[in-house]
Amino acid sequence: MIILRIASLFLLAVACVLGQTASLTGVVKDSTGAVMAGAEITATQTQRNQVFHTASDQDGRYVLQNLPVGAYEVLGRADGFKMFRQTGVELTVDLKGLLNITLELGNVSEVVQVEGQV
Repeated sequence: MIILRIASLFLLAVACVLGQTASLTGVVKDSTGAVMAGAEITATQTQRNQVFHTASDQDGRYVLQNLPVGAYEVLGRADGFKMFRQTGVELTVDLKGLLNITLELGNVSEVVQVEGQV
């Protein structure tokens, strides 16, 4: 009986931990408003330094799913464009965050930094 109770508590704890995720999606465009396929998107959870990668599709859309909740820094990159950086992106349980990214022409070493929340 005690083993059954312990097993039930363990399964409940696992279910709670597994359910604590969020997603982040958006569209990548250049400064003229044209969608950008193949842009690299990186989301780093700042507390645990966990890094997640994806790329925008032919319609400029990107999706990062099953992200652990927490604060993120999001980077967007493409050849010939300044790197986009947004800090302070807070993702909470079951949030479907939206972060559209605009990349500006310029040297790759230049960074366009945006601060705020999704």
